[in-house]
Amino acid sequence: MQSARGFTFGAGYLFTDKVGVELNSSEKFEHDLNTSASGDVGSVDRLPVNLLVNYYPMGGLDSRVQPYVGAGLNYTRFSGEPSGVNVDESYGAIGQVGVDLAVTDNIMLNGYASYADVNADINVGGEVDIEPVTIGGGVTYRF
Repeated sequence: MQSARGFTFGAGYLFTDKVGVELNSSEKFEHDLNTSASGDVGSVDRLPVNLLVNYYPMGGLDSRVQPYVGAGLNYTRFSGEPSGVNVDESYGAIGQVGVDLAVTDNIMLNGYASYADVNADINVGGEVDIEPVTIGGGVTYRF
């Protein structure tokens, strides 16, 4: 198991007080690659982009605490492969849970955990199967 720290960012829009959409990404994360056929083949950079629909069961934009759950699509692009290694892009599902805590009418603190299904073919035999769990926090500004 590998762990990494990095900067993530996103934008969201609420269609109603209970349903919204979110687009997020992050800086690249580096992962070591091992295959059953070739063993250790080096490292690769992973850049995820996620599109999610979030559901806020408590609703109401004036609530100070807003837990939510989300589900959507993860797209992952790989780069920085060692010479002779090629990793295809990946499309898969992503799910998340989180909570927004309102500090003021416009500023919220956010905490979340997400799980993505990242599987891609690799030309040196096998498949890249990363399935990252991301735990994070941030500051949200509401317009």
